[in-house]
Amino acid sequence: MVGERAFTIANFQITDQELAKAWLATGGNPGKLTDLVAHRKKAIFQEDFSFALDYLSAWVALAEKPSQSFDPAAQETVPKTDTAVARGYQFSALLLSAFGNDMIRSAAAAAGIRATQTMLAVERYRLKHANTLPASLAQLVPELLAAVPPDPFDNQPLRFRKLPTKGYVVYSVGKDRKDDGGIAKSPDGKTELDLVTMVGR
Repeated sequence: MVGERAFTIANFQITDQELAKAWLATGGNPGKLTDLVAHRKKAIFQEDFSFALDYLSAWVALAEKPSQSFDPAAQETVPKTDTAVARGYQFSALLLSAFGNDMIRSAAAAAGIRATQTMLAVERYRLKHANTLPASLAQLVPELLAAVPPDPFDNQPLRFRKLPTKGYVVYSVGKDRKDDGGIAKSPDGKTELDLVTMVGR
């Protein structure tokens, strides 16, 4: 996040010539480039820059927290990119649009790592108990896990569900924070539900 902030500041501070070269090199629309160059000469450009700094500073503060957890309340402290669009902050609207899901992606990555660590503990349990699965993840503690890892999306222990075969799933409730029973997608396949790590046998 600190690197992204430095990159964004650099994009606000480059010359018109550097902006044009970078914009056209990436296939940007020449008409939009004209608008951006004109925007840089207006008083609102400094407001635009200040908004970007506030936005990125808020993200850096969240990223510095020790827990990799998705906290909707904490995310509300970050200024909304919709505000940049509404106020005509052209550079902020352009440069900051990709940040909105960063906390969710970070929490999802943490969930995947924790689920994989838990799955390995389940497999070690299975090896020690004649190919039998634990009744719950609590049975892995403290011999195979110090504690059942928390789900980054609600800070409750990761969930576990046996499958009709000898397989199982370890899962997180995901960004909607709703337990769908370890189902990864809706029946029509269009909606992401839980974040599932599955072992089939």
